[in-house]
Amino acid sequence: MAYTIKEVEEKTGISCFTLRFWATKGVFAFVERDKNGVKYFSDKDLEWVRWVDWLRKTGMPIKDIVAYIHACHQGLDTMPMRKKMLDKQYEMLMQNIADLQNIAQHLEKKIGIYADSIAQQGKDLLNPKSNQYLSCKTVKRKSPKKIAEATANIAETTKKIAQIASKTDNASKTTA
Repeated sequence: MAYTIKEVEEKTGISCFTLRFWATKGVFAFVERDKNGVKYFSDKDLEWVRWVDWLRKTGMPIKDIVAYIHACHQGLDTMPMRKKMLDKQYEMLMQNIADLQNIAQHLEKKIGIYADSIAQQGKDLLNPKSNQYLSCKTVKRKSPKKIAEATANIAETTKKIAQIASKTDNASKTTA
């Protein structure tokens, strides 16, 4: 069976605009045309359209998809190269999935915080201008007087340690 671009759109959900764009980039060089230049897609071509869509959804650039399709047309000799291209795309996809799972966990956590805030009515811990947010953020600083007292305590303790070390040193010299 042969399908027009409009019919391909209906069957795949991929817009005519996208299909035409891909065609201008050479993605569908294998698709037959009639005497008026109208493209007609076969059932096998529809499989390629879906495959191209999947590759695009993995983030594969159109130029790489064109290179992949061209390599497929070259035959068995290009199978290792095609496998390598798909391996690379698979690794990128798996990394994207891991990144998205991490983001999903953070979103779940944030949604939980919102649910708690809504349940507590009137507490908005996520609004940087709310009193609750600001009170969580406040850092207590020691007064200059307390800092001076702490410094004096450190100096006094250091002096005592030096005296003990001196007595220990003198005692070990006397017994030797």
